[in-house]
Amino acid sequence: LQYPHFSGTLLLLLREEAFLCISHLLQDRPKNCECLRAYLP
Repeated sequence: LQYPHFSGTLLLLLREEAFLCISHLLQDRPKNCECLRAYLP
């Protein structure tokens, strides 16, 4: 079974979260860098 719509939505949410985290970092108001660990090696 495949769920392309769910997978696409999940990726979109992760990308949105990553964008928000980076945006906070650029504004020198990081809420929590933990969310970036999922995207950094």
